Amino acid sequence: MPHALTVLQLDTDFPRIAGDVGARKTYLGDIEILRIKAATVAKVVTNKPQDIDIAPFEAALHSASGELIVTSCGFLSYWQNHLAARTQKPFISSSLIALDTLAPRYSPEELLILTFDAHNLGDAHLGAHQKYASSILGLPQDCHLRRVISENHAHLDIERAQNENRAR
Repeated sequence: MPHALTVLQLDTDFPRIAGDVGARKTYLGDIEILRIKAATVAKVVTNKPQDIDIAPFEAALHSASGELIVTSCGFLSYWQNHLAARTQKPFISSSLIALDTLAPRYSPEELLILTFDAHNLGDAHLGAHQKYASSILGLPQDCHLRRVISENHAHLDIERAQNENRAR
């Protein structure tokens, strides 16, 4: 029986907690996670998404068994149309693609775009919705969660991460 969902996940070891698209505990049923070798945070979280080596993601689409395919990194939004055209299955690169539906109803002041790295999420990722750049909020450089993700630590102090982000 095919999986309902396939997640194309970056090549990372940091813990993924319930609520994260790449965490099995987020879902009621079993999901397929395809780890994209060499697609690290450092290589994919960039303000130049056209420079990302997209070939491993293209290859993974062909082996995905899920009825729906998603990625674990919103910085791949730049590649939405390119990757969607390479599969017969529904494909979602990022929640940023929802801006097509949300923009006619909400102004930039009414939406908040949460991201790992606000500095690197920009015009190329927003496409036709560049006026929403002012809506982007990222993790502070010095916070525990950001260090765990960017340095690919195997341990996340969940309580510390929660407390740091509540305090901001």
